[in-house]
Amino acid sequence: MYDLSSFPGNIHWAAVWKQAANFLALFFVVAFGSCMDIAAIQAECPFELDFDRELELIGAANGLCGAVGAGFTGSYIFSQTLFNFRWGAWGRAVGAVVASGEILLFLAPVSVNEYIPNFFFGGLMFWFGVDIAYDWLVVALGKVRLVEYALIWVSFVAVLLLGLEAGIGLGTLLAALQFTWEYARLSSSCVSAGSALSSQMRTYDQRSVLRALQKNIVVVPLSGYIFFGSALRLSSELKQLAESLSASRAQAQGSEGAPPAAEGTSQPMHLPKQRTAAEQLRPLAPSFMILDFGSVHGFDASSAQAFSGVKRKLSALGIDLIVCNVPKHATYITRLLTANRVIAPGSDTPALFESLDDGLRYCEGRVLQVAMDAGLCHPPVSEMSLTQALESHLGAPAAADLPPGLDLAAAAAQILPFLGVHELSEGEVLFQRGEPGDRLYIIQSGEVMCEALRPEPGPQHPRFLEFGPGSLLGDTDFFLQQPRSFKAWCSTAPCRLWTLTGGALAAVLESSPGLAVVIQAVALRSQCMGALHSAAALEPLHLP
Repeated sequence: MYDLSSFPGNIHWAAVWKQAANFLALFFVVAFGSCMDIAAIQAECPFELDFDRELELIGAANGLCGAVGAGFTGSYIFSQTLFNFRWGAWGRAVGAVVASGEILLFLAPVSVNEYIPNFFFGGLMFWFGVDIAYDWLVVALGKVRLVEYALIWVSFVAVLLLGLEAGIGLGTLLAALQFTWEYARLSSSCVSAGSALSSQMRTYDQRSVLRALQKNIVVVPLSGYIFFGSALRLSSELKQLAESLSASRAQAQGSEGAPPAAEGTSQPMHLPKQRTAAEQLRPLAPSFMILDFGSVHGFDASSAQAFSGVKRKLSALGIDLIVCNVPKHATYITRLLTANRVIAPGSDTPALFESLDDGLRYCEGRVLQVAMDAGLCHPPVSEMSLTQALESHLGAPAAADLPPGLDLAAAAAQILPFLGVHELSEGEVLFQRGEPGDRLYIIQSGEVMCEALRPEPGPQHPRFLEFGPGSLLGDTDFFLQQPRSFKAWCSTAPCRLWTLTGGALAAVLESSPGLAVVIQAVALRSQCMGALHSAAALEPLHLP
């Protein structure tokens, strides 16, 4: 059939060399077109494609087609693949059936096309054309920015008026100019990942557990202009980060032994053992990757598609993706992420939060729930007794650095007469910055918001910390006998606080030194853990 007996003498080498330029041009066209086909199919594919493997398959198929003299290039039919996907046919069996059918058609001694009516081919091509045109000219409006949608129509009209090559060239040129114009106005910076804590100052035992499980929450601050070029690199880095997080969880599961079983009790264990037990819970605690869009100035549709691949990768690894802090003037970012299923409205796990702090609070609550189920810390409550407040800081039974045989319930009953009571309504100021720090507070119920300024040069931007039941407030200024270093007011009413003045502390020390040791131990633990927590919470991101 191909006169292989006289090969290679039957090759007209002069004609081969004349086709060298066409060969190179076709090589680049097929390579570029195949990359675009893979990207388009990936957008519809429910699983992640291996780009390198797909390109190797295309190269092998093209080489085979050329070797047998078929004369057709490409092993990907973009439209047919998407057509099959939308009818639910995307398994390996589909590929086997198509490949077998093509081989049978190739080996058939007659041309099967001669027996198929022309209107069948025409109708099929018409259907493909209508389907693709509908996707790109109508459905695309909800998946791309308005300027990108306008470029699609300009390119489409240019192809109709000027021809395929000139129309595509004009559309590519306009897209490049539009991107250059936007990128020239904005700056871009590299991405780094780290850990962070929310502004909610929880009780000592909860903060101790959070520090042990903090590695399960990764914060990635994004900045600059995220476009089709940087999005691929960024998505690759995010996937590597997710794999590292998954690997560290697996390593923790293998090295730290079995996690403690839930005890169904509200009494926490000794605090020295609490962090170790919490670290053993890490493989069971949920993991999160938080993307902070607060410094993102631009975002295009191709970036949203790249992030869709990141979402699939994270889901496969059991990591929840959280998006937060999207600029209010850039609502199109939320629309693009929703259209590309990065954000799924109505799902059980919320994936979008207005601020980084809201996202961190949600993730911390999910992580703490696992520790609460295991009995490692108290659950959050709207009101605490003094005994519960002492236990949340010192543990039950009492910590080893306290007098032996100390009963915290009895200690609370003896301390209570020395404490005053202060009640606040919502929005009422507890104290102002610069006022005398003549007393410390223990929150019994409600929540208190504090406005703090970091001691750093330049413009000061206030940051906020929120304290709940069981938390100590104003203890540092009280023991240092200095003016208040921050402002505090009631954020959640009814708010009730115990107060301890300097005179009351002196009376406790005189009547029962052991009780004074308890108060000082609570204050010391609160200050040490609070300093670590507030340092992380007041920073935009705590990088390792």
